[in-house]
Amino acid sequence: QTRVKFHNTGSQQQDGLIVMSITDRVEPDLDSDREDIVILFNAHKIHQSIALPDLAGIPMELHPVLATSNDPVVKQASYDMEQGQFTVPPRTTAVFVAPEPKQPKTE
Repeated sequence: QTRVKFHNTGSQQQDGLIVMSITDRVEPDLDSDREDIVILFNAHKIHQSIALPDLAGIPMELHPVLATSNDPVVKQASYDMEQGQFTVPPRTTAVFVAPEPKQPKTE
């Protein structure tokens, strides 16, 4: 429960949108490459957006496998860092990743 969280729950949830985040911001550090992962499943026939305020200001990008795929639809998925808002095309699953912060080198 300290690493995995489901969003878009409760009485105000958007139909057809499942949003899960996984964080590596707690000890022990399990992934030296990624700090956060957000997975969005949009089963609806329209684009859907959701803001996750806890992630505002954190740089995230579409997972490299999806960003370089031949699927033009998944490449329409986007993230607004200022608002922490994700947008996903209809009937699409998108994965966004935040890299592990670089630690300054000590000499």
